[in-house]
Amino acid sequence: MITQQMNNITKEELNKYRNDTAGSSAVVHFNNAGASLPPDVVINTIVDYLKEEATYGGYETEHKNIARIDP
Repeated sequence: MITQQMNNITKEELNKYRNDTAGSSAVVHFNNAGASLPPDVVINTIVDYLKEEATYGGYETEHKNIARIDP
């Protein structure tokens, strides 16, 4: 099923995914059984959360973001 879905991805979509994932410009990443290269939006979200946590504390940041963390 995954192979079938992959066959439906256009070159434009593939290029968009690659452009959204900074690590894909440096390597061809086949070792992704445990974790794939994260797209930029994931990295930015994590960094923003950690900056907020460093400013306001872990409990306060979790409380503010609980709907995003555990919907």
